[in-house]
Amino acid sequence: VLERIVIGNGAAVKSFSVGALKDCPTLKVIEIYLEPSALPIDHETIKNKPSDCFVYVPAEKYSDFATDYFWSAMMGYVKIIGQE
Repeated sequence: VLERIVIGNGAAVKSFSVGALKDCPTLKVIEIYLEPSALPIDHETIKNKPSDCFVYVPAEKYSDFATDYFWSAMMGYVKIIGQE
């Protein structure tokens, strides 16, 4: 059962395809340690995630995500790691 995905920070996952989150009903946490520009993502990818799943980023990168071209429109899904 897939509940957590870690991207960056030595993890093997480096990107998402558009439908990657569609069939993951148990997914709750996506942790991203990369710079937002290293993981461009579109709304189609994020909207396919379960409704109770959120993206978590380090506190020091939160404002970078909030001002990123791709991520800024999806900040309703982004929280700071530790605010689970």
